[in-house]
Order: sequence, then structure tokens, then C-alpha cells
Amino acid sequence: MKPLKKILLVLYPELRNSAGLRLARQLAERSGAQLQLLLCVFDPMVELAAARVQQLAKAQLLQQHSLWLDQLAAQWRNAGLQLQCELFWTEHAEEAVVARALEQMPDLVIRDLVTPGNEHGEHGEHAPALSMSDWRLARLCPAPLLLLRQDRAGLPRRIAVAADVGVEAATPTPAAGSINDLLATTALRMAIYAGAETHAVYSFPYRRPNRRPSVVVGISASISRLHREVHDAAVENFHQFARAYSLPEERAHWLDPQQEPALALQQFVREQHIDLLVLGSRQHRRLERLLLGSVSESLLRQLPCNLLLVKPPQFAEDLHRYVDVPALRQRYDEQAASADVA
Repeated sequence: MKPLKKILLVLYPELRNSAGLRLARQLAERSGAQLQLLLCVFDPMVELAAARVQQLAKAQLLQQHSLWLDQLAAQWRNAGLQLQCELFWTEHAEEAVVARALEQMPDLVIRDLVTPGNEHGEHGEHAPALSMSDWRLARLCPAPLLLLRQDRAGLPRRIAVAADVGVEAATPTPAAGSINDLLATTALRMAIYAGAETHAVYSFPYRRPNRRPSVVVGISASISRLHREVHDAAVENFHQFARAYSLPEERAHWLDPQQEPALALQQFVREQHIDLLVLGSRQHRRLERLLLGSVSESLLRQLPCNLLLVKPPQFAEDLHRYVDVPALRQRYDEQAASADVA
């Protein structure tokens, strides 16, 4: 299993003691991973000012944030952590994150989720609303992306990996580098550093077909037989997945479809007290943009716990079809070259 070597932490400008800061430091201390702190600053009112005023206001804001970033970096380096910092002026933080993720290939990207006006994360049972930047990052980030609620801080104690047993044929061990292998190894690696308990879960998406009148009994029988074959193959795939990664039977949770898969997973998270759900995000092309799979989209809207999104292995290569990657890299490389980087 690949060790955790590099963590990219996306900082929130108004949150100086976020769940992401605390978790990134804990993981770095336990793994020895190098930290990359990325802070994106923007104020639309500054952009509306006259050129001279805009230049001065922007410089002042960047200096304020740079001072805090330098102080944080000094404290963490004195504690023995390895880290680098970058500060960008941009309205589209997700672009800077994608550019750096493509360049540095971190093992983990951590992003705090914060509802404007509720920066301290007092959500209760209500999930924070994702911003448009959060949604774009979830769809475009090529590295494993950990989305953190502010009221779910700390190292996870119970981690669940949502296997996608409909993707691969039944094999004793998922192919190395396949989406299921990436899901399992990502979850198990996090569990090792957090000292957490790991579970596997799968919500079967197809309900048993209803009985039909005798006039269509032949068709109904064929559908029922097909459903049973698909169901039985998925059950076998799922249990082989759990065995391949040494997950005991009592931690392998098969969910039959009493409700939609996303709702079933939300209920599972609540009942099993899951702190972190590791989820694959199958990509779909629609209207020339990348969309997450329906289950991932639904869970992001409800966010019952912290989510770790894992992309398919070929995603970084596919991203070049939809994003002008060279232009993106150049834009943020030029900003980095003209700024003081800690």
C-alpha cells in the first residue's frame, strides 16, 4: 500500500482554526507527509475599484493573509513538519487547486466546507451547503478529495468504503489500480494513520420486479431471473471485495434496495456512526462538462458525514479533454513566480 507522502490543504481565508488545518497536521505528524498549504483570496469589491485603488487594496489584503500564512508555516516547521505555502488572488479557488493537483499529484487534497455566515460550522443535523467552487472542485479534482464538515472535526474513528461491485467482474482480488482497488487502499491507508475501524458497504441499486398479470408472465419471469442473476453476482463480487482486503464479515454491509442507494447510504452512515465515507465518483459527460455519478451528487447535497471522493485511474488524462490544462498551469505558475512563497 502506497504511504501518504504529500497532502494538499486548501485553506479558507476567514477560518484560522478549521477542521482541515487540524486534520492535516495530525495526518502529517503520523505519516511524515509533506504539506502544501494553498490559500486563495478574492474580494469582488476590490475588483470594482479604480486601478490605483484596486492595486493598493489587493496588495494590502494579500499582505495580511501572507503574514498569517508565514506565521502558521513557522509554527508548524518548528514542530518538525515539512511544508510549503502558496497564496493566490483568484475568484476560482478550484482552478488553483486543480492546477496544483495536476502538477504535484498529492496523495490527498483536503478542503474545508463552510457555509457563508456560519464559518464556525454549527450545522447541527443540517449539512453545509456546497458553493459552486466546491461543486466544481468535486467534479474536477484529479487527486483523492476529502471534504470536511466543520462539525465533524478530528481523526475519523469509523471509515466506510462504498465499493462499486457493479464495475468489475468477480475476481478474487480487484485489479491493482482499478477503481475498487483505489477505493479500498485509500480507505485502509486513512484508517492506518487515524487508528480507525474500516467497513465496506454496497447499496444494490435494483429493486425486485413486481409481479405482473398472467398476460405478461413470460416477460415478468425473464426480468425476475435477470434480476436474481445480477443480484447474486453482485453479492459474490461484494464479498470477494471484502475478503480481498481482509475486512471481516461483520464489517461488510450489503444493503438491499428498500430505497434509493444514496438514501440507503445516508441511513447506513447514521446507524453505523460512520465518520468518513470513501466513495468513487464515476464520471459522466453531459453538455460538454463533467458530472459526478448520481449517488455521489446526492450524497454531496446531504453530506451525512465527511466524504473522501476518489476518481477513476484515467481521470487526470481525461481531464485534458475538458480543461485547458497548460493554460491553467501557466496562469498559476505566473502568480506563484511573482509572489513570495513560504
